[in-house]
Order: sequence, then structure tokens, then C-alpha cells
Amino acid sequence: MRLGVMDHIDANGRPTAEQYEDRLRLTELYDRLGFRGYHLAEHHGTPLGVAPSPNVFLSAVAQRTERLRIGTFVTTLPLYHPVRLVEEIAMLDHLSNGRLEVGLGRGISPVEVGYYGIDHDSTRARFAEFVQLVLRGLSEPVLDFHGEYYTVDAVPMVISPRKRPPLWYGIADPAKAGWAAELGLNIAALLDASLVRPITDRFREEWAALGKPVADPPLTAVTRNMVVAPTREEAMRIANRAFVPWRANIDHTWKSAGLTSPFEARTGKTFTEWHDKGGAFAGSPGEALVYLRDQAERAGIDYVAVDLAFGDMTYAEAAQTAELLAKEVAPALEGS
Repeated sequence: MRLGVMDHIDANGRPTAEQYEDRLRLTELYDRLGFRGYHLAEHHGTPLGVAPSPNVFLSAVAQRTERLRIGTFVTTLPLYHPVRLVEEIAMLDHLSNGRLEVGLGRGISPVEVGYYGIDHDSTRARFAEFVQLVLRGLSEPVLDFHGEYYTVDAVPMVISPRKRPPLWYGIADPAKAGWAAELGLNIAALLDASLVRPITDRFREEWAALGKPVADPPLTAVTRNMVVAPTREEAMRIANRAFVPWRANIDHTWKSAGLTSPFEARTGKTFTEWHDKGGAFAGSPGEALVYLRDQAERAGIDYVAVDLAFGDMTYAEAAQTAELLAKEVAPALEGS
């Protein structure tokens, strides 16, 4: 199993330019430490994401790193015109020297897509068609598509990627596993390990049934908030403090719209509650290794994207987690 990094770049009270620079310094550290990838979320009109254009931020990351794979978890497809998105993907693929990976999703928040005048319920039917448009736009010299929802008339794809970047799909339903396997998508889930296992089992079954190489399947992943420190006490102190503003950032848009945040039941009121449910972790490197091995076994995954800079986490605190994971945990994970 390998480790990557998941990031929201949620507001932490510092000036935006300073927060961006700290995050860019962290991506340089992830690159040096050997993390597989850096995956950035897309959010709008909310302190949960102060980098609402992930591709703009990732273009900066591409210039500050050399080996780290970069991409989105996920790009909110309804907010883009398909041609524009394909063009930006191709640009980033070249700017990163082929290190780009792209997450595909509808967007979790109806409020956020509503800011763009889009009905969230209508995006479900459009999603599969949009994905087909992206796949064709990344592989064909001229994009010509006439579907039920989208029409693109013979647009020249002047900029094409070196090859189609790896694509990710944020999955929550085992019924979608066959579709993801057919398209060769990596899959990632935000769910409890017990709910992820039926998805990953189904995905592998569908992959094999399609006659695809069992020795080289797409990645199956979860994202987890993690804080690692020399002692459990220090890690829990940092995590419980940083959780308070992070949770407020997550809930902000939902509560402002008079809606119940979907994270209320999942996380609990404190990081300690969430940790005890198994959905997040804080502890020593040895405890982190046990936790990640348990997640791999219970969820049936081979990749964890760790959210290690959240809330009011300082650069030094996030860097400590990254260094301890890379130096004391990752080698044992990759060898198991």
C-alpha cells in the first residue's frame, strides 16, 4: 500500500497568500519525502476551500515539484464546459511533465453548484455523458459529440496530453463499481472501511469479469485525516485543536443554507470521537502503521490519501506528520 496526500486548503485564519505559500512548501516536502501524489479538492463559496480553481493552484505545484503526481479529488464537472476542461487537463499534463491525475465528480454540495445556477439533481443524468466527452476529448484530434445533454461540433483539440492522464472517481455505491472498472478509473471513497469493502470487492470482481489484467488493476483508495507525532498525547492535542475550525469550515455552507451537514453523523463533535469511530487517526508512528494496515485489510484498498494539513494546523505540525509517515510508516507499508 502507498500513501498520498489529500488537501482542501481550508481557511486557517492566515492571509491567503501566506497560506498558499505554506501549502506550496508542503508540496515540495511531499515531493522530497516520496509521497505518491497530491490530490486537491474543489469547493466554491465556502471556507472549506480557498483554492476554488484547483487547476490554477496545481499549475504552481507542478513548477515546485519534480516527481510528485498531482491532481484533483475531484474536479466538479458540472461547473465546466467540456472543451475548456479538456484543454486545461492537456495543459496541466504538459506543465507537470506527465504527472497529472484527474478526479471526476458531480460535487457533493447542492449549494455550491447552485451558486453557478446549476440544479444539483440534474447533474446525475448528465455526469456519464460528460465523462464520455472528457475521455474522447483527451484521445481524439477533433471532438465531435452530439448527446442528450451536450453538443460539441467538430472542435479541434490543438493541445493534447502526452497520453490520457489517470482518472479517479469518487465512489459511494457498489453499483457504480462496474462502470468505473469498464472505464479503467481509479476509485476513492470517503466512507467507513466497512462500507468501502463491498465497493472494492465488487470493483475487483467486475475488473476480472471484463478480462482486464488482474496483475495491474486501478488503485482503490480512501482518504483519511491523520495527525502523527512522537507521542499519542501530542498528536491528539494537535488534532483536537485543528478539528474545531476544520469542522466549522466543512459545515459552513450547509448551515448557512439551513441544511444539515452530511458530516455531522460521520465525524462526531470532536476529533477524539471521530478517531474512536475509525474515520480519522492521531497517534505515534507505530500506532499509525497499525491503523493503516487495518484500514487496508478492512476496506480492501491499496492507497490512502492522507489529509494532514487541516483547520488551523501549522506548517511545522503538518510537516511533522508528513515526515513521520514517510520515514517511519511508509517503508513498512510498501514492504507488506
